[in-house]
Amino acid sequence: MSGGMPDNGEPDVSESTHPARSRVGLDLEALTDVFAAFARWVCSDDDFVAEDVLRHLSISAMRILHADGAGVMLVEDGRVRFVHATSPGTDDVEKLQELLQNGPCRDACGSGEVVVEADLSVALARWPVFAARATQLRLRSVAAIPLHARGRVHAVLDVYRSAPGGFTSDELRTAHAIADLATSYLVLADDRDTARRAQELLAYQAMHDQLTGLPNRTLLLDRLTHSLAAARRHERALAVVFLDLDDFKRVNDEYGHAVGDAFLAQVARRLKAVLRGEDTLARLGGDEFVLVCEDLPDSVETPTERAVEAITQRIHSALTEPVQAEGVTLRIRTSIGVAVCHPADEDVALDPTSLLRAADAEMYRHKNAAAL
Repeated sequence: MSGGMPDNGEPDVSESTHPARSRVGLDLEALTDVFAAFARWVCSDDDFVAEDVLRHLSISAMRILHADGAGVMLVEDGRVRFVHATSPGTDDVEKLQELLQNGPCRDACGSGEVVVEADLSVALARWPVFAARATQLRLRSVAAIPLHARGRVHAVLDVYRSAPGGFTSDELRTAHAIADLATSYLVLADDRDTARRAQELLAYQAMHDQLTGLPNRTLLLDRLTHSLAAARRHERALAVVFLDLDDFKRVNDEYGHAVGDAFLAQVARRLKAVLRGEDTLARLGGDEFVLVCEDLPDSVETPTERAVEAITQRIHSALTEPVQAEGVTLRIRTSIGVAVCHPADEDVALDPTSLLRAADAEMYRHKNAAAL
């Protein structure tokens, strides 16, 4: 049914049930259908994007105005980018405007005003390459309508006819009306995407350390919970490595927090560089880092302890070289504690907090032994 909603949830702006486009004038039935279909579309559950809106705008404009072609361009950083055209010839000249950044579309973008050329065959001085190519393709007149909102042009609609003579004032008002409708949806989509990005950023910040970008304690516990469940299912060992930077307080006290922060960020980068893809590295705060190592071997031929030893050796190797932090050369000294979880061992607690506590206690045991 004309103007309805097809199965994909997008407005039906097909031309098959409407009069031939060769007749100049307005198709009021099509105009009503387009407005109704756009309204149903934006109120649906579909997550439409700017390109969808502009594609349907070009098809709708051609259908309502009985034009011979239409195209749309997005405006990004002052440049026009091709999105959609309704026919091969229109596609050619629209892409040419993007390549040249010259033509009626670009002029409408720059001025924010409608640009109309009633006869492209006499516009060679204005747009030499574009006008010559359009005339060659039998596109003789064009109207470029900017989609303007909130102080800037978001996109431009180009409508073409094969005969010279341009467009009537009624036709241009109608083109403006559907362009304004599309613009409102572009703004709505932009607001929606901005709000979504803000929510995603807040969610990310709530789960990550701002200095290093590593998971924080909350996200670590969540991932460790899932890792323990996977270890049970697959009967694989898991290790929690607790790492503390010795004398970090002295770095802050002697050189200031800017050096201390740069030092921590460097340590985090070095640790991430030696991880396996399935490992999780988190910063608990201050100078404490935790590494969760999943899917460790647990057999007579390859005992878990050997895998854990290889992990701690990689950590020590990554932290051997001094760190350059804000022009200060600092050596990294660490204390490491490891808690290994064998799911088949009933004596080992299988909850995240207990594993962290066990690894922390093991780290302090090593730290105290080194101090003796």
